Amino acid sequence: MAPRRPSAAELPDAADQWVRGNDAAPTVAAAQPREATRRLTLDVPASLHFAMKMRATATGVAMVDEVTPLLLAHYADDMKRYHR
Repeated sequence: MAPRRPSAAELPDAADQWVRGNDAAPTVAAAQPREATRRLTLDVPASLHFAMKMRATATGVAMVDEVTPLLLAHYADDMKRYHR
């Protein structure tokens, strides 16, 4: 079984390790437990979706990994206020 593909949030060394095909799965120093996720469906203009998809393809960074930091920054105060 091939090691899993590292996410953009992981260290560059993990991506290099995955590309080289090392037998061990990529490791991330001091990995924090992942928070549960929820699906969010958005309708965006086709031109915006196309631009996002082209960037994701060119950079190898998943669209979700591009959008999540933007949403986290925008809602940072609300997350502090309403975090359980």
